[in-house]
Amino acid sequence: MKVLKNVVLILGLLLVPFSLFIYWATFHPRPVQEERVVSIAPASLLQPGQRITILNWNVQFFAGNSRNHFIFESGRDPWPSAQKVGGNLKRAVLLIKKQNPDIIVLQEIQKKSVMSSYVNEVQKLRLALPKSYGNYSCAYYLKNKFVPDPAYWGAIDQLLCVISKYKISRATRYALPSRLPVDFLTQQFQPKRAVLKVELPLTNGRVLTLLDTHFSAFSQGTNTLDKQSAQTFKLFNQIQQNHRMGVLT
Repeated sequence: MKVLKNVVLILGLLLVPFSLFIYWATFHPRPVQEERVVSIAPASLLQPGQRITILNWNVQFFAGNSRNHFIFESGRDPWPSAQKVGGNLKRAVLLIKKQNPDIIVLQEIQKKSVMSSYVNEVQKLRLALPKSYGNYSCAYYLKNKFVPDPAYWGAIDQLLCVISKYKISRATRYALPSRLPVDFLTQQFQPKRAVLKVELPLTNGRVLTLLDTHFSAFSQGTNTLDKQSAQTFKLFNQIQQNHRMGVLT
């Protein structure tokens, strides 16, 4: 009996630091939280009735999308090098300049991730774009300080970002249900899906609200996608009911 008590004590002592490590390493956002709005240069307000263009792009952490088959898709392709990420970023900037959208809406962009060789893609993109894109806001939906998996073995993150030629007055992150068909421990390191709500004021006092999101891609066998879409459209309908113009991307 004494031996059993000692075993239980040892297991308990091991469990505490292990639990603390898991909590430290993983992302724990609040259900609703304000996000920072960056205004690098003065920006004008949208005009009532103004026609705008929006570029909506899942950039897949600028890996290239050239028949990649990474570990999260049961593949064995290595993560892209910093050189490859940089080259893809330059090509993306050329495309954005050619299209010249008023607002850029992005998913799967990274700041500090082993998956993109720790290239700060948000910073690189912002510095390479024309100065007219001086307003932006981003929200994490993946932010793990360390993933103890040989395929990663480092920090990973992903963000939703909205970059605008026009003034952004406010940005808010809304958490979405994110349950996947995996064990409890693995779930802690999975993306915490979200909606990034960005508000752009008009000269007449009204507001254009834009919703940026990326639903779960590997939730087969669960009702997670149904919950995510229902919660997103509930938020969208609330915006409409408050007599605000909304755009869902």
